[in-house]
Amino acid sequence: MPPHQSIDINPSTVSRMGSRYDIVVYGATGFTGSYIVRAIATSPLFKGKTIAVAGRSEAKLRATLDEIVRDIGEMTHLVIS
Repeated sequence: MPPHQSIDINPSTVSRMGSRYDIVVYGATGFTGSYIVRAIATSPLFKGKTIAVAGRSEAKLRATLDEIVRDIGEMTHLVIS
């Protein structure tokens, strides 16, 4: 599994996400969510920050991240939740 697709889908983990990650993007598969993920992943302001993405469909999250990775390169600091 590529580093940008680490999976942590335990419900108790999701409820504590704010304390485990610097940034959490909910709804990352939609237009605005994917735009935000792309902007965060490419901005030097967020370098070194831990980022989690969340949504209703793990498959859609993976597809969205795969598309972003194809466009900008590897994102090792993202976690799918």
